[in-house]
Formats: sequence, C-alpha cells, structure tokens
Amino acid sequence: MRRLDQLPLNFHADRPTQLKDVRLEIPLRREAAKYMMGMGHKGALRPAQWKWDPGVCIPNVWIGDVSAGLFYKGWGYQGQAPQLGGAP
Repeated sequence: MRRLDQLPLNFHADRPTQLKDVRLEIPLRREAAKYMMGMGHKGALRPAQWKWDPGVCIPNVWIGDVSAGLFYKGWGYQGQAPQLGGAP
C-alpha cells in the first residue's frame, strides 16, 4: 500500500469549552468509495447510510476500491489510544 499523505488534526481551545459534537466530513467520489471496513462494519460494499457507535468498536475505518482508498485512524477519548475490542 502506498501512503500519499498524512493529516494530523488537533483541537485546542483558548478557554474552557464544551462541544456537543465534532465532525470530520471528507467528500469521496462514489466510484472511489465502493467498499468499507472498520468502525463496526465488516469488510463489504459500503452501505448507503451508516452511523458509528463509539461504545462497540475502535475508531478506525477504510473506505475505497481496489486501486485507491482512505484510511482514518481515530483516537480514543481524552487523547488515549483506543483499546482493542471496544471504546476506552
């Protein structure tokens, strides 16, 4: 597999802040996002709709096709690496 780029994201607040939700949306062409594996979804065709349940799986997902794809590796709550078999 050839890694083309890595994009680390960090959040920082200048004062105490409460967030209800943080979302990262990455638009992908439908023909380049045929398959999905991870975040509780077994490797297969990408579902039309899907929502991650953080209580049942680690936040890693691959979306792509035979020749290209995107791998997202999330981290657990409070900056800790996720535990295998469930959320930290």
